[in-house]
Amino acid sequence: MSVQYLENSEHLPAKVFEFLKLLVLNAQQTVSKEQAIELVWERNVEVGKRGVGNAIWQLRKTWNELGLDPDDYFKTIPKVGYQLLLPVIELPVTAAVYQQDKRSTSQIVFALIGIIILLGFIFFWRPNSEVQQAVNSEPQRITHYEGVEEQAAISPDGKRMAFLWQRDRKPAQIYIKDLVDQNAPLRQVSMSEYSEESPTWSPDNQSLAYLQIKDNDECSIRIRDLISNQDREIDTGCAKLGFRRNLSWSPDGKKLVYIKSTGDQKAVFSTDLDSNKVKQVSIPDEEIQDVLIEWSADSEQLLYIREREMSAELVMFDFSTDETSTLPYARDMVIGLAWQHKKNELYATALKEGSFVIEKLNLDDFSTTEFHRDNTISSLTLNKAGTKLYYSNHIGQEFITVRDITTGAIHSQVISSSRDLFGQQLKATNEILYVSNRNGNWELWSKKNGQNLMLTDDVGLVSLPSVSPVDSQFIVLIKPKGNVDYQLYLGDRRQNQLQSMPEFEGKNIKYPSFSSDGENIVFSVMEGSNWIIQSYNLDDKSFTQLHSANARYTVQTEKGLYFSKENHSGLFHFNFVTNEETLLIPELSKGDWGSFFVHGNEIFYVARTKEKDLLQKRNLDGMTETLFELPAKSIRTGRAIAKGADGQVIVSMLGINDADIFELELNVNP
Repeated sequence: MSVQYLENSEHLPAKVFEFLKLLVLNAQQTVSKEQAIELVWERNVEVGKRGVGNAIWQLRKTWNELGLDPDDYFKTIPKVGYQLLLPVIELPVTAAVYQQDKRSTSQIVFALIGIIILLGFIFFWRPNSEVQQAVNSEPQRITHYEGVEEQAAISPDGKRMAFLWQRDRKPAQIYIKDLVDQNAPLRQVSMSEYSEESPTWSPDNQSLAYLQIKDNDECSIRIRDLISNQDREIDTGCAKLGFRRNLSWSPDGKKLVYIKSTGDQKAVFSTDLDSNKVKQVSIPDEEIQDVLIEWSADSEQLLYIREREMSAELVMFDFSTDETSTLPYARDMVIGLAWQHKKNELYATALKEGSFVIEKLNLDDFSTTEFHRDNTISSLTLNKAGTKLYYSNHIGQEFITVRDITTGAIHSQVISSSRDLFGQQLKATNEILYVSNRNGNWELWSKKNGQNLMLTDDVGLVSLPSVSPVDSQFIVLIKPKGNVDYQLYLGDRRQNQLQSMPEFEGKNIKYPSFSSDGENIVFSVMEGSNWIIQSYNLDDKSFTQLHSANARYTVQTEKGLYFSKENHSGLFHFNFVTNEETLLIPELSKGDWGSFFVHGNEIFYVARTKEKDLLQKRNLDGMTETLFELPAKSIRTGRAIAKGADGQVIVSMLGINDADIFELELNVNP
């Protein structure tokens, strides 16, 4: 059973479809939870209570996947039930669906419901044999649960899939799904209270290796025997990098390879499972992260990605010679790899023109073709035969809220069915600048007086903006189409200008910001092999070195420099008078590297517990105060807060957070 909008179609589970029918039959009226439990869940109160909440969540998620804003269609009546907001117009089955009145698209969607329901029942009551015989070359959804399903790993016999499942923003757990018997229940493998991720199968199908991450980011590599259910630790000090798979078992069963932190770097390590000997495989330079690992079929070579800020290249390591070679494949970012050995092809999830797509790289001649596009593709894996590719497809709806800085109450918000991030208040013109993909590509946008305006139009890949505290200027790093490097652009909203700054050409900089007096641009720049903090004066166009720290994001005030460091937790301070660097706020996490701002003698920043996200304030005397609390993991990571107008703070929020796993059939014939 499915619902359709234009050319997009989404499957709905049977009970969710029944719940949608109930809403349709009572359009613009409130359907109580009790009604839904009685009519859809046949008076099974305990199952129905959970089912109603899950059903409305599934409907809102499905509307989002269809490119529609669920808030326009579904309304929650607190403690009572739910309401379908728009009227329903029944059309005959023979009606021409696509002869639409463009003035009333939303009504047309629900005019289709009568047809959709009929088609849904036709599909539902077909004999099972007919459904099973259907062949579709399009991606097939393998999981469709509430939350994030990621990091699929297929057993060597092709019968089972291990994956990460994260629900209700709680620690991720590992489950196994039977790929042969679709009615078989999921098996939960994770047994601890901690997050457990990156499953990888042993060649004999009997064990899973995985990462266990504790609350303090302490990471260990473990192996669980699936028959005896015994678990043992292999090594510690491993690194977690989002949903990227950074653990792999060699095809011959002799080694595990994984990523560990070595200072500011991330390096590839291996453990010999017979001798327990640990070996550092890669030796990255400063500021380098080696991530993502794929074995050759004979267990002699490794492919991995070597990345610096917005720069990624493919590297091969040969265990027989201990030699490393860089291969001719480079992208802004790569977040998934899968090696098809039979045809010697590499599938990669790469950032291309602001979107993640799956590319296919021929490892014989290094020719590249675009293989598949979807909304937001993440990790990749193949079955052992190389006939099926699995990927995770994410749905994100980050949005920006303007909140009271002491109570957290929402004054206004920037929200769409897309992703709106990293808002900055430009006080001189009373507008918010932010990054959004609401037009399909990541662009720089402005919101003023309730109106949204796109400031860049297919110029290139846009980074995070920073606004002047004293006038109408802003800066943003953009990688123009066809260029290898990012360029710094200076804009002025009053003059409606955006121009590149030739003074910065050839400089490798990151995350620039304005000083508190608006006279300087402050940034980190690569000088030789080291990153240092510099400033650029907008009047005399001079550059000045401020500090030798390896900073990721820096704010300059008359009190000195406040900055976060690459791969380090904490907010640091550099005093211009004493030339001393101190760790000021240790609880600022690595993921929240830019989630702070300075106002007068106070620092505002994001702190997190297992249960809550906190906006905190610290004064120069070290006194800390919690201003307001939000549910855990509801504030986005990165640079998620900024100073708003008087008494306000701008917060980037994580709304819908969901991912399903899909399967693609591959043509592996010569």
